[in-house]
Amino acid sequence: MTALDLNRATQIKALIESSSIRSVILYAQGAYPGECCGFVLESGAVFPARNVIESLYDNSLTTKNAFLIDDESWKIASNGASPIICIYHSHTNGDSNMSEADRLTLRWSGLFYMIIGLIDRNPISAKIFWWESDDLKELVIQL
Repeated sequence: MTALDLNRATQIKALIESSSIRSVILYAQGAYPGECCGFVLESGAVFPARNVIESLYDNSLTTKNAFLIDDESWKIASNGASPIICIYHSHTNGDSNMSEADRLTLRWSGLFYMIIGLIDRNPISAKIFWWESDDLKELVIQL
């Protein structure tokens, strides 16, 4: 996979703004008040996944405050002709900044991360993130 840098991030941002963001927003609105999750593929296609966070049997984690992508979605999205370039999820009644939990768990190399912030089903912000070594970088996505 291409090294993650500002040039690549700018390309991904343009792809998301031109072909993916509307689908992700619709999926986030449909999943509300739970968090949605899924993938953006190199082709710009959006691949929704099931949020199975409640399968962890931790009462503090619900679809309203966390996400966990189901194994089947990972398998299907990973085996397609177009590779995964971005993992997305929404923040219910929150902004598009990475939470502390996001910073700890979203650390796969070679992937971008997109977060959509919603207030009462209304998208308020979106950002993509990537890691350069241990530095978290971000770009604002135009809604």
